[in-house]
Amino acid sequence: MSRLNIVLALMLIMCALAVIQAQHRSRTYFVGLERLKKEGKLELASPKPPSRRYRILYFLFGYTALACGVYLLINGIAYSRYIRLH
Repeated sequence: MSRLNIVLALMLIMCALAVIQAQHRSRTYFVGLERLKKEGKLELASPKPPSRRYRILYFLFGYTALACGVYLLINGIAYSRYIRLH
């Protein structure tokens, strides 16, 4: 049981570091955005929207992943009486 606790503690630390890194990156992007707004160059830095083909691909991939997740969730609930954790 102590190995599991160590693994969970390490995962917790890694997740906390990832959150801190994401906050730092977010702050950096926000400062850059404010600088571009102040200089009036925000319109030049805006990316072009993706093409129609990619938007359709993203749509199909997203809803397929969502459907797979719902399927796994429903099967997990339906067959939960057969699942044993040892």
